[in-house]
Amino acid sequence: MKKSVSSAPAHRLGSLELGRLIAASLVMVSHLVSLDAAPGPLGVQYFFVLSGFVMITAHHGDFGRWRGPLKFWWRRICRIYPLYWLMLLPVMFYYYHGLAPAGTNWALFSLTPRVVNDLIPPAWTLRFEVAFYIMFGLCLLPHVGRVILAGWVLSVLWLLVPIHVFRFFHIHRYNIMFLRAVGLNNHFISVFELYFFAGLLGGWLLIKSRPSIILALAGLLTGGALMFMKLRVTQWGYVYPGPIDLAVLSLGYAGVMFGLAMLERCGVFHLGKWAAWAGAISYPLYISHSPLLLAVDTLLPAHLRANILVEGVLLVLIYAVAIWLAFNVDRPLQRMLRRGYKNA
Repeated sequence: MKKSVSSAPAHRLGSLELGRLIAASLVMVSHLVSLDAAPGPLGVQYFFVLSGFVMITAHHGDFGRWRGPLKFWWRRICRIYPLYWLMLLPVMFYYYHGLAPAGTNWALFSLTPRVVNDLIPPAWTLRFEVAFYIMFGLCLLPHVGRVILAGWVLSVLWLLVPIHVFRFFHIHRYNIMFLRAVGLNNHFISVFELYFFAGLLGGWLLIKSRPSIILALAGLLTGGALMFMKLRVTQWGYVYPGPIDLAVLSLGYAGVMFGLAMLERCGVFHLGKWAAWAGAISYPLYISHSPLLLAVDTLLPAHLRANILVEGVLLVLIYAVAIWLAFNVDRPLQRMLRRGYKNA
């Protein structure tokens, strides 16, 4: 019997949704037990690649439309900010007497793409997400969007060119000028963008390819080989790789995502609603666990906090709060805000 082809959009495929929860859990556990005891960077890297993968599959039809950037930016605002603000406000109240001047507080509130001592540790990744959203929205513009995208990609790839190449061609001064213009802490042109670009490439290939199990297996095998080769360099996800290793590893992530999404589209497996629920829980889990741990650390003595049974109870509590936030706060808020935008 011929297998049916899934018509679900790529950003709603169960394999990707389940991956969100696994990635968020890796980050949460790394903060629960200690930064060195779990591969939190593995989860962050997955999120960055997935972001690019989802953006292109969800918004490829918005390229060349004047309303495309506005629609895209509004959806991203609804996705990130309401729940982040809800988690940030009590933390800001807790640190009230130690808060920095108003400009820094605004940076905390707005997730401005800049280096800030975030009160919610995972928020540093959201700053890269916001930078990516700003740039990707501009890439949706008619006429100039593709030029912006090409210039953005080339600017990031410039960072990967070895220094001795510029010296060989006697253009080292141009590289210095470029690096000075970009800046060391630039969130818009940095090697972290390579994760997003790999996701864009994987999502674009998914859109352009017909359902094929052979293509799916090729993506899985190639992506898996690249990940295996470079994850060893990162101590199996415990640290972030250097630029070249990062570029290869990000392509590995994208290949695996492409392969899993293609298999699901071919009807090889179907994870059902529970995988979609897992995806819905991922962001609340990602952004709420740090404030919860702060509250626990404030209330519990240090010797109790380090008890393995206590950490087990905390683990269950964090998941329970994330589930409640997902279905009683986050999803209703997003539906309301997006409905308001459509009716405007």
